[in-house]
Amino acid sequence: IEALKKRIKVTEDLREIVGTMKALSSVSILQYEQANTALAQYRRNLKDAFHALIKQGGLPKNEVKTVQNRQLVILIGTDNGMVGKFNKEILDLLKEIEKRTSIPRYRLGSLNPHEITPELLNFLQSSEKFCPHFHLSLQSACNRTLKRMNRHYSVEFYLDQIEDIVSRFERPFLGSDIIAGFVGETEEDFLTTVDNLKKSKLSQIHTFPLSIRKGTIAEKMEGHLPDTIKDERATIIKKISAEKYQEFVNSNIGHEAEVLIEKRLDKSGKFKGVTRNYLTILLNDGEFNSLKNVIVKKDMIK
Repeated sequence: IEALKKRIKVTEDLREIVGTMKALSSVSILQYEQANTALAQYRRNLKDAFHALIKQGGLPKNEVKTVQNRQLVILIGTDNGMVGKFNKEILDLLKEIEKRTSIPRYRLGSLNPHEITPELLNFLQSSEKFCPHFHLSLQSACNRTLKRMNRHYSVEFYLDQIEDIVSRFERPFLGSDIIAGFVGETEEDFLTTVDNLKKSKLSQIHTFPLSIRKGTIAEKMEGHLPDTIKDERATIIKKISAEKYQEFVNSNIGHEAEVLIEKRLDKSGKFKGVTRNYLTILLNDGEFNSLKNVIVKKDMIK
């Protein structure tokens, strides 16, 4: 199993090298496609062998022992390059967590829109352990920019997806990543992004100006923007994010929520905790020794 893991990692490194060679025009398009296809097939074979070994007895039959007093687990490290396999694997993993652990809460890390399937949402909707907190790796809210980023989904697709999530869960937190000033992003493209972000039901937007890494395809593209424009656009999106987050906070006022107490703040003496839908809460009452790492129910007030 460990040997297969190492070989799978090697295929990832090789695919990155081939992609860099293509960007530097060291190989032809045909050579790139042939190498990429061969590596993808090789990796699929390795993955199949890996899972075959697991099924032969790699996983224990008995209930998994969880860390003592652990109240929350966050699942991170999603493999965005293996979308087809990922959907089944993450769902199988969540089913095992539900069935074989005593963990009371879990969150999911950043997800690509294509990784969020109706089957996955149906399962999460019926779960008592899942925290309704989604972080969508969107990158842009303009179809033209998404195409230049080589993202294989549309703004319309994930806006509908967000609507679906909101309809399924009670006040879910919906975060996102948006790059400001991608290569070739026109003023019209940016205004389209702004308009779509405003009408979306996102709760918060993590945005940052584009930073080019050497050897990437983006570095060779035409239409790089000055840092001043990228910073200006990031500032505008941050303002939209602040407004949306405040709207989300206000929508929770007056509702009872479960709060996981994390620590006591030294200066104020208050207790800091997090709700299931990812709101940070400050509490005045209680003794720290009895509240740390426990879940309490509280009414949400300003």
